[in-house]
Amino acid sequence: MDKRTPDNLQLLNEAFGQGTMDRIFSGESFTVDGIEFVSGYVPDSRADRFYIVKPPELIDRYRRLVSDASGGNIFELGIAEGGSTALLALWAEPRRLVAIDNESEPLAALEEFIVSRSLSDSVRPYYGVDQADRGRLHEIMAEEFGDEPLDLVIDDASHYYDFTVASFEALFPHVRPGGLYVIEDWEADIAMADAVARALQDPTSEYHEATKAAMRKQLAAKSAGEGDPVSVRRTPLARLILQIVLMCGGTTGAVADIAINKSFVAITRGDAELDPQVGPFLRDFAEFACRQRAVPDGFIEKLLRYYADRRQAGAPFLEAIVDPLALILSSTRFLYLVEPANAEADRDLDAF
Repeated sequence: MDKRTPDNLQLLNEAFGQGTMDRIFSGESFTVDGIEFVSGYVPDSRADRFYIVKPPELIDRYRRLVSDASGGNIFELGIAEGGSTALLALWAEPRRLVAIDNESEPLAALEEFIVSRSLSDSVRPYYGVDQADRGRLHEIMAEEFGDEPLDLVIDDASHYYDFTVASFEALFPHVRPGGLYVIEDWEADIAMADAVARALQDPTSEYHEATKAAMRKQLAAKSAGEGDPVSVRRTPLARLILQIVLMCGGTTGAVADIAINKSFVAITRGDAELDPQVGPFLRDFAEFACRQRAVPDGFIEKLLRYYADRRQAGAPFLEAIVDPLALILSSTRFLYLVEPANAEADRDLDAF
């Protein structure tokens, strides 16, 4: 039995409360090839009984998605209690399944499952990997898949916009034409905002006082400049989904189709040639040009559309990259440095 208390589980309990978690994950179970799977997030997985952090209706939909990747290459972001990784291994029987997680300690139940089923060559978990670490994702891709494309990517990791964008930029170009890139819980920020609003507006709600206390705590952390900046001010993940919808409607051919439901978004890769290094290169160049300041949401995506349009028209790399770089170097963030209005004293100017 695994005695871990994952950091991810602690964050979920703090954000939602155990009661809400129990309602999301029903505790229902089912069996596949002698392995029991339980809908829930409890740090008690065993090699013959896994907790899978998905509600039953989402698990049913996954069965249909996985069938198209049977025997292929799969990349999963987010291991949690190992249930989804073990289930993918049994359902899809992949040529190779790579799964990453930001938790540093290996999950003993999953390791035992892999050994007992003689899956060490096909199921490859990586721990202590940040999904926003593009360089590490590229290394893992090269090591595990070489030049082979991916048939399916499933992102059930942080659900933070910036982190999810980083993974998408790194991995989507590796998906084969017709393959799927799935992003789970895209609506989490919207659902959370609605739930908080309902709890605050209804004094009789059992969550009213707890929600008020949590809001006060976050506001105090924000005013004091403390706490996790991602949780204090974060861009909804839904923004990325809207940007991908625009990609689907464009002429670049990068996205062939997009299917959306309340649980996940399934993006079908188009047949356009994509360079997995261009997105990270443009983002790094833009942030350096803008004096290490974060670029506005959607800016890099617009640059990539310019680049993809030129490549689609037959332009070589050195010609296609010119317009995106010119847009960076003509942007107001590069040309001007706006000092904060509340600065206590003037600063000496330097090269940046």
